[in-house]
Amino acid sequence: PPVTLRLNFGERVAIVGHNGSGKSTLLQTILGTLAPAGGDVHVGRELRVGSLAQEHDALPRVESPRHYLATLANLTPFDAGTWLYNFGLTRQQLDRPVGVLNPGARARVLLAGFAARKVNTLVLDEPTNHLDDEALAEVLASLNDLKGTLLVVSHGRDFLADLRLDRVLRLDRRGLVEIDDLDTYFTETADTAAAVVAGWGAA
Repeated sequence: PPVTLRLNFGERVAIVGHNGSGKSTLLQTILGTLAPAGGDVHVGRELRVGSLAQEHDALPRVESPRHYLATLANLTPFDAGTWLYNFGLTRQQLDRPVGVLNPGARARVLLAGFAARKVNTLVLDEPTNHLDDEALAEVLASLNDLKGTLLVVSHGRDFLADLRLDRVLRLDRRGLVEIDDLDTYFTETADTAAAVVAGWGAA
């Protein structure tokens, strides 16, 4: 179905839905990596968008965090090191290859990169699929302090419960529908899945 979504600056919105409902496709369309099947996508001129999944996958494993951030944000090595240190990296981690850092430290590298580039809109596509518990904790703390816009697709019940949100939307055959209560949604989803499994067993 046609999908209409308006996000005002500073809004914090989660999208939920069954696998295959088109959530990731919607995010890719908003990010411009996929052309819309119809209609238009308009992004504010002042927005600086960051995608956690895209940038996590693109982290150069052989570069040091200092060199990566200096190149990414056009900083001097000293300033890049200061940004990273302020985001919790140790002095030893600044010049080690990204690939040997623990997941939490890699998450801090990404978050420092977003801050140094003044990213004010973050898009997350199933972060619980890409990050371990340590990295998720780092990301969650920063997201709850974010002053800009947040758009997240997730099936992680605990992650969404701990995330500060203004709206939760469900994507289904009717399009995007606002839901009032996450617990009710997840309970109904679990009940539906259990009924389907039970139906298979009875067949």
